[in-house]
Parts: sequence; C-alpha cells; structure tokens
Amino acid sequence: MHQSNSKSLKGRNSPTNGHHLTMTRMSIGLLAVVLLLSLSEQGGGVVAFSFVTPPQHQQQHQQQNQQQQASKSSCISVPKNEPAPPIATSTSKSNSIATRRSMLTKSTLLPLLLLTTLTNPKPTNAFPNAIPDSKTYADKPKRRGQPPKDIGLLPRTTETAADSSITQLGVRTCDGNPNCFSTTGDALLVDRQTRGVDFLIRPWVPPVGGEGEVPLRAVARVVNGYVPGQGGIDGGGFTLVTETESYLYYQFESLKKGFIDDVEFAKSPSPSSGILVRSASRLGQTDFGVNAIRLNAIADVLRKEGWTIERITQKSHPDYWVTSDEAREATFDKDRRNLE
Repeated sequence: MHQSNSKSLKGRNSPTNGHHLTMTRMSIGLLAVVLLLSLSEQGGGVVAFSFVTPPQHQQQHQQQNQQQQASKSSCISVPKNEPAPPIATSTSKSNSIATRRSMLTKSTLLPLLLLTTLTNPKPTNAFPNAIPDSKTYADKPKRRGQPPKDIGLLPRTTETAADSSITQLGVRTCDGNPNCFSTTGDALLVDRQTRGVDFLIRPWVPPVGGEGEVPLRAVARVVNGYVPGQGGIDGGGFTLVTETESYLYYQFESLKKGFIDDVEFAKSPSPSSGILVRSASRLGQTDFGVNAIRLNAIADVLRKEGWTIERITQKSHPDYWVTSDEAREATFDKDRRNLE
C-alpha cells in the first residue's frame, strides 16, 4: 500500500503530468472566455474551432484513447482534456478551415492585447487644481520620482560655527544640487559649499502679538490659496499630503513632464525660531529657479501679514541663480526660458 501511494504521488507531481495539465487547462479556460466575448460582439452563432496540442500531449492522449477503447469497446468516450469535436456545419471545408484559423488568431491576439493593457496603464493625470493646459499633456509619461525616505520632522545633525556638531529636530537638508532650499544646514558657508551650491535659508518668523492664528495654520491658509501656474511654474497643481499640528507636507507638480517637488513646513522645537521650511526637486541637477520662485510667492503673502522672511535673490544665493540662468539659456523649452 505504501509503495502504491508513493507512485501515485510521484505521478501527480511530475512535471509532465501535473504542470503541463494545469497549463493546458488554464490556456483552454482563457481562450474559451475570449472566444465567448468575441462571439457576443459578433451577435452569437456557432463557430467551429480546434486547439493545437503539443506532440508530447498527443502521445499521452493517444495512449489513453487506446486503453479506453480496449476496456470499453462498446462505448465511445472523450478524454477530459480533449476539446469537443467540431460541430458540423453546412459550409464548405475551405470555409471551415478559414473560420478555424480566424478564431484561433483572435484567441491568440486578444489575450496579448489584454495583457498589454494591464501592464501599461495610462499616464497619471495632474492634481485636480492643475491649470487647464494640463489636459494637453495628460497622455504624456510623467517623471514623478520618489520622495526621500527620511522626509519629515526628524533629528538632524549639522555643523556649528565652532566646528562642532549639533543634533536637533528639523526638516531634511539639501544634497548640494541647485534645486533645493532648506532651513537645515551647516552654519558656515564654506561647509555648505562642500556639498555644492548654498541652499540654506532662515526660518520664517511670524509677527509678534498677532491676531491669535497659529503660525503653521497661517502658512497652510496661504499655501491653500496658492495659484498654480503663477510665475510659469507648478502648472500641474499641488496637493496636501500630510497635515499635523506641527508639520505640513505638500507635493507640487510641473506642467509638462509631471516633475514632483516636495515642500515641507514644520513648527520649530524652539518657540523663537519660527517655521522650518524645505522645498526641493526629486529629479534633475537644476530646477531652473522653480523652488525659489515658489517659496518667494508664498513668502510675499505672509510678509504682507507681518512675517519676517528673507527673499531668495541673486545676492543671497548667487551660485544657485547662476546655475539656473545658465540652464534656462541652454534649454529649448521656451516656457522654462521665460520663467519669472
């Protein structure tokens, strides 16, 4: 008994009998569904078709047929894995062959088209508040990139002016590429320039004795009123991703290629330090001045309400602007050349 069970399990798990039988059943099921869908579109009807069975399977089916005919000579049986015989029609032999070939071609191509549709989704659309021109580029591939893994209000270590290190809560620093600004960075300019261009900005300080509005809520109010497309940037709109009592995280999208910039505002651990800020592109070496234009636009509104915020200018960050201007002159994109 033990030996008989071992042989049975071996035959069930063998690649020839198990794997190919499963694949054959799956193929038959998929082709049957596709054919039924095709027939329903053509108005129904009975169509004869045939399946092509691999030579190895044909041998197995022939052996099964011989054994069944020998044991049951009075009966005619059809193996489970064999398709039903074609239904005879009044058409000629040549028409029947042409019909079978046509259906076999459809049953082969339709699954491939279905697979292509599933593996190649449509390009992602812009954010809901994108400018109307974004519809022109809706079918273009988007280059969104991935946000940094350490984004958020986390412990950050920087160098002080006394050549010592300090660790405190803050937003992420920049990598030195001219496409990022942050309130987190080394105190000395020479230390920051070892990474690349200078990117450090001062925290945004709210007015003293204001009307009682929480500073971070004031920032959220102004950002929510930001108009996509102003200054020729952020035509793809923006969205609020994360909002807590001490942290705001937005994503801004470019118009044509869907580049995403991560913009963060956070309450400083020190009450007198104001609001921590970071605006950075995910991809590319330069942002053509986009992050500076965006932060200046938001800061201009807050400054009118009494906030103390320094503008990002050619005087405050000369290396950044030199690189941005050179990139604008070199690009063939007229919209980037005309950024304000």
